[in-house]
Amino acid sequence: MNPDAHKKTIALLEKLLAADAADWETRLHLAELLAPDHSANASQLLLAAPNPPPCPEFMLPAARVLGLTHPDTALQWLQQVLNQNKAEARAYLERARILHRTGQNREAEKNYHTATLLDPSLSLPEFEETPTPPPAPKANAASGSGTAVMPRPPAGDNISEDELNQVRELLAEVQGGKSAITFRDVGGMDAVKERVRLDMILPFQKPELYAKFGRKAGGGLLLYGPPGCGKTLLARATAGECGAFFSSVSIPEILSKWMGESEQHLHQIFEVARRKAPSILFFDEIDALGVKRSEAGSSMATLVNVFLTEVDGASADNTNVFVLAATNMPWRIDSAFRRPGRFDRVVFVPPPDETARRSILDLHLEGLPHRGVDSEKLAKRTERFSGADLKALVNAASEQALMRELNSGVSANLTQDDLDNARKTLKPSTLEWLETAANYASYANAAGLYDDLAEYLKK
Repeated sequence: MNPDAHKKTIALLEKLLAADAADWETRLHLAELLAPDHSANASQLLLAAPNPPPCPEFMLPAARVLGLTHPDTALQWLQQVLNQNKAEARAYLERARILHRTGQNREAEKNYHTATLLDPSLSLPEFEETPTPPPAPKANAASGSGTAVMPRPPAGDNISEDELNQVRELLAEVQGGKSAITFRDVGGMDAVKERVRLDMILPFQKPELYAKFGRKAGGGLLLYGPPGCGKTLLARATAGECGAFFSSVSIPEILSKWMGESEQHLHQIFEVARRKAPSILFFDEIDALGVKRSEAGSSMATLVNVFLTEVDGASADNTNVFVLAATNMPWRIDSAFRRPGRFDRVVFVPPPDETARRSILDLHLEGLPHRGVDSEKLAKRTERFSGADLKALVNAASEQALMRELNSGVSANLTQDDLDNARKTLKPSTLEWLETAANYASYANAAGLYDDLAEYLKK
């Protein structure tokens, strides 16, 4: 922006603010424009009004401006953001910026590490001035990923490894919480729910009875089935039924290019779960971690061993810590995962049955303008459609109704014909998976792992 345009913009914003002093958006915009050349004026502009609205979109940029001249007040505003959400990575980054500017380098570096672990995309130039890195080691060809695992640079004088572990623990903790979903929110799947209830929920709810027979709450359960059929929803509902702390763990969130950091992060996730027991850890796409060790590289095999040790509870008490895992490809998982005490309970999650399909259709139709729709009839005609397929079907049908209204200008409703026409253009996405799985059920089921699948395929 040229100087004249800059001055005109400032003058216009000043007039707008004079007309409405409560307009924080205008006040903040004006302060940001003034800050580079008139930081004191910009700060006074912010201090002359009540605190900004308590949301990061206002408080973070306001704290950045105020930090130039009033760092203590800016830090107080950032603390208000973190009181509402201790996982707000941008607030830690702003704190690092202010602390670094005021010479509090140790605290600045701790906040910077917290910010970048919570959100690796964040960075500040003053913290990224590192020596020339050593040559990268060759990628592990056996892993197939092409990702090299490198030794992490020393933490430095300003931050210890213990403090880094505290940050990793914070990261693990903020990824979890209570689940508000229960089995009532999951349509159909009665047989699957009953298996999960017996294997997992009742041990939580009746620990004395189970202890009488030498059983305790905890252990692992593996859900498998075609994609889009509700494995994740079932895991959340299980946590809701137990009233347990629930943490959904994505495998890519664990993996790090730094040697040993993936294992440390995994350990912290389990430590948080133990501290917050009763708790449920859910690992989606577990085959990415539990791949047969003959197919994995050495670094991945080390992580698998750490994972199995954590699940076993060999070095810690895993009572009331249950590990749920889901996969679309159980045949890729190392047999060590299914040993007693690990994922020895395996449950097939099939495509939704007719009752479930009707519930799913009703859910997706809710709130849409429709007339004469018979979800019961449609449920009968969508055998082996996954939940994701049914959502796509409703979306395709609603597009037809939308186009009618756009072309005619007359209010339109989604109809049964729209849904039937959409159904004719879609095929169940589960068919390819079921065809592949049938081979394993027929020729690789000596241990009985796929008995539930084989029964389903007979129907």
